[in-house]
Amino acid sequence: AWAEVQELLERDAVDLLLISPERLNNPQFRASMLPLFAERVGLLVVDEAHCISDWGHDFRPDYRRIRDVLAGLGDVPVLACTATANDRVVADVADKISVMYAGRIIEQASVHDIYARPSHPYTKALLESIPRLDLKGMELAAIKGLPPNLMRIPPGCAFNPRCRYAQDVCRTEVPLLLEVESGRHSAC
Repeated sequence: AWAEVQELLERDAVDLLLISPERLNNPQFRASMLPLFAERVGLLVVDEAHCISDWGHDFRPDYRRIRDVLAGLGDVPVLACTATANDRVVADVADKISVMYAGRIIEQASVHDIYARPSHPYTKALLESIPRLDLKGMELAAIKGLPPNLMRIPPGCAFNPRCRYAQDVCRTEVPLLLEVESGRHSAC
């Protein structure tokens, strides 16, 4: 099947190519297909990158392997998506984090800045809700209310009904994602 894909790539006849994360772990595939693919791709999307591993062990070597493969592709734009609650994994694979709420990016900064100095109230609330071993036996912090129905997002900032800092302007104007300091953007 990959011989056919290779032929199609060589003829520039491929608009969309789905490659499983497991395939990126195959040395033969990386050597034969990725260079050909990299010459022609407009955007590489790596979805569910954590699927390269089996459940139940440290994913970080696998994330680093994917990072190394992607780095070898050159100037190919990459959008990588994964879900993890492991802060060490995030620190290993990301330089910059974008935090989204109701389908919009509401904060973007370096990994260090997001964890050390969150700017947006939603980011702060998310980080406060992470369980901590040093607070064993204490009630977990929770974000009040429910996420919005994406078919009926409230006017203004979508987070305003749940935000402890909301002001009148938050209920009427959609905040822009603005640079608040070098390399750091926030929509609040």
